[in-house]
Amino acid sequence: MKISFISQTKHLLIVALSFMGLLLLTGLAQAEVKKPNINIGVFSNYGKVGEDSLKAVELAKNSLHDSAYSYTIHTLNTKFGSTVSHSVMENFVRKNHLSAVISIYTSGGLAIKPIIDENQILQISVASDPKIADGKINFINFSPTQEQINVMIATLKKKNIKTISILHINDIWANAIVKELTHALLKKTSIKILDNKKYSIETKKFSPVIKSMKGGQPNIYFVLGYTRHLQEIISAMRKENIETPITTITTFNPQDDVPFLKGMWYVDTKISPKFSELFKNKTGQFPSTDAAYAYDAFNMIAKAYDTLYAKAKNKNIQPTEIKKIAPYM
Repeated sequence: MKISFISQTKHLLIVALSFMGLLLLTGLAQAEVKKPNINIGVFSNYGKVGEDSLKAVELAKNSLHDSAYSYTIHTLNTKFGSTVSHSVMENFVRKNHLSAVISIYTSGGLAIKPIIDENQILQISVASDPKIADGKINFINFSPTQEQINVMIATLKKKNIKTISILHINDIWANAIVKELTHALLKKTSIKILDNKKYSIETKKFSPVIKSMKGGQPNIYFVLGYTRHLQEIISAMRKENIETPITTITTFNPQDDVPFLKGMWYVDTKISPKFSELFKNKTGQFPSTDAAYAYDAFNMIAKAYDTLYAKAKNKNIQPTEIKKIAPYM
């Protein structure tokens, strides 16, 4: 699985030399052509977890050249795991006159979808849940869960795994992955699932659930959650003297120094080396896969506007003309 960059449509502004000469002779200042502005919102209810994506969208905007439009980014980034009210999201969209929203993760995409539909603006969600997408004004940009599961199943078979225990966060995206994984294990393998337990976002002590799973003695543990959860789970396992192999599906860049994953194998999504270098040069850190998806999401929106602009023979397309833009997403 590889994330690709969205190429930028370029326009060449040709100014007649005679006109330039006339301006110089008359001493008139050349008027700056003001581009129509498009307001794009970035919505995340994951606090610091979503900050990579926010940085990536700003980076995409600042890297955009020769577009027929200018872009203003507005952000609504609330506390990790928080519930954002309908009125807050509606105010975010209407007050900022948004033409498009890039939402981070499944819960964000599903939460803001009713507002998107009511206001008839675009949404690209960095999420894999097909419930978000309608192919009209709501879209998703993420590696399909099935692709990740196929890689996981193939690797489990290759390593001759016979039994597995699953521990995952009770969140929409994780539940979807585990649902696909358990289905694939039952239909495509003879691997036996010994345990399948959930934990809440607020969980801080994992020893009780680890102890309850310890007796099964699986060949491997599949754990799923955010980085801080994975770190605490693995630490709790080691304290219980569990040396059983552990695997996961990640959303962070494997180039990051993640000590608690050393010695493990896991499934991730390959990030373009060019994007990784660009992001690290600007932020001082390697990007998560979510950041790469968010970067591409912004460029998809910009590409759609510029493509339609070119097809309309350079006639400005208003940011509100969403039904004209959507087919180019």
